[in-house]
Amino acid sequence: MTKVEQSSSSGTGARGPAGDGSGPRHPGAGWWIMGLVAVVAVVALVAAVVGVVVTSGTNKPATQAPSGVVSTSLTTAITAEQQAKATYDNVIARLGPVRPFSTVRNAEADHIDTLQGLAQRYGVTLPTGSSGGQPSPTSRLAACQVGVATELQIVATYTQLLTRVSAYPDLTRAFSNLRAAARDSHLPAFEACLSASSPPVPAPGSSVTTGSTTGSTTGLPTASATVVTSLGAAYTAEQQAKATYDNVIARFGPVRPFTTVRSAEVDHVDTLQGLAQRYGVTLPAGPFNGAPSPATLTEACQLGVTTEQQIVSTYSQLIIQVAGYADLTQAFSNLQAASRDNHLPAFQRCA
Repeated sequence: MTKVEQSSSSGTGARGPAGDGSGPRHPGAGWWIMGLVAVVAVVALVAAVVGVVVTSGTNKPATQAPSGVVSTSLTTAITAEQQAKATYDNVIARLGPVRPFSTVRNAEADHIDTLQGLAQRYGVTLPTGSSGGQPSPTSRLAACQVGVATELQIVATYTQLLTRVSAYPDLTRAFSNLRAAARDSHLPAFEACLSASSPPVPAPGSSVTTGSTTGSTTGLPTASATVVTSLGAAYTAEQQAKATYDNVIARFGPVRPFTTVRSAEVDHVDTLQGLAQRYGVTLPAGPFNGAPSPATLTEACQLGVTTEQQIVSTYSQLIIQVAGYADLTQAFSNLQAASRDNHLPAFQRCA
């Protein structure tokens, strides 16, 4: 073999048989490339899954039909806020932009915007009818009494709604904030307005004037601001419940338990009117529109449950306020028991 042949033969270890460099490569190169491809695929898969989770978590309420609990709760909440705003609008229209009505009215508008945003997120259609609210009394004192009763009702409403939406963190947070605004800001503002506008409590045996009624305090209880406010709040709660059940009956006919509970509410209203007459208290005149009737009887029964829970909660607060009045304490306790032990179980069975 010549030197040239030896040189060509020795070169075959670095080049392929054809001399084109297609000979053996580094033994780990193929595995490294396959591993890189697998990593890229896994990263892409994880990104896709995360994107789906984030997207579904953000838009879930808007892409799924709202549950009955969500729909009823948001409807109840916005109805209460709209009724309050309309009531304060009526006061402002009659008495002018007096505080705290002007500031609380603006806050109610913000609350409504909050609830409308939640409804849009959950795909809930809210009531479109206008709320007339309660008509304005003729005096600032009486208007402040209506404000106290209205905010007490809102606090009671959210207290009950919070027990129903515990599975929805965003609704729980929003309802808690709205309740806190009513309890910690609006209610104290109206109570302060009531105290500032109230005349001094007369001594026993003197003349007492409450609203348009004048009487002797001898042998008669004195209508303090607490009595006026508490009777107004209880009366409003019972009248609103009666109006709600009237709305359901108007839609579905004389179905039970709405007919029987509605009749009981009339008796409750009569009881409170008798107490108001005894104390010389002028009760809110309405109108009391109640909550609109849902589309199904099951949802109507759920609304009945919420309504009676609100009444029970309202009386729990009022009983504390009237602790110094034995007759009011007894009456409120009896009315609360009727809601808790009779009306509420009837609606729970039907729901």
